[in-house]
Amino acid sequence: MGAHSVAAEMQKVPGNVIEAIRTDQPIQDARLEAPRRFTTAIVEQRGWASETDVEACLDAGFTNAQILEVIVGVSFKTLSNYTNHIADTPLDKAFAPRAWTPVAERLAG
Repeated sequence: MGAHSVAAEMQKVPGNVIEAIRTDQPIQDARLEAPRRFTTAIVEQRGWASETDVEACLDAGFTNAQILEVIVGVSFKTLSNYTNHIADTPLDKAFAPRAWTPVAERLAG
């Protein structure tokens, strides 16, 4: 998440949007919240998004093609994460200031 946060900052994604994603909180912009919620549903339901999840994205103005892009992104990220976990890939020093710990680990620690 550190590298993604830095990349988002470079693309001028608003800081409150980045922090909402990093802390698993709703994004205040309803249009951006729809794909965040859809992405979360895809991950948590292991690809079994409900019709309601899909409709919420469509109702927010996204297309079926953009919904497919979310699925492709989740697939890519899953493959990358699994590879990095096995390889024990360290976080690049350039991204260290934005290192991230999952919410569950922060609460347990």
